[in-house]
Amino acid sequence: MLSLLGSSLAAADELDIKAKLQSTMQLYIEENAVEGVLRVFNPKAKAHEEVELLTAHPKIMTGKDIYVLCYDVLNDQSKRTDIDFYVKRTGDTFLVKSVVVSNHSVMAEALRSGKAPTAKP
Repeated sequence: MLSLLGSSLAAADELDIKAKLQSTMQLYIEENAVEGVLRVFNPKAKAHEEVELLTAHPKIMTGKDIYVLCYDVLNDQSKRTDIDFYVKRTGDTFLVKSVVVSNHSVMAEALRSGKAPTAKP
């Protein structure tokens, strides 16, 4: 999660980063979702599935050179679950590297290593 730092300048920088991350995720959704449905990888099932987008989470997880943003979705069995957007930063540019059904062990490894999970079976 983005932590609030002591100085107002640092806090302003964090707000700017958060806004850029959320904008990056929204742009990815606009470019890849069809009528509110997004195709994502499920690491547990080792397969892709289609999910209906519901609500973005306000919390952003950070790790070594990677950010994780979460979204509430309905899967193809109409079960509510989460998906994770793995975003890398290069300079002032943010890029969604992969989007997968939430899996805590996958997220922990990505945050530790700084490498987004592969979204392929």
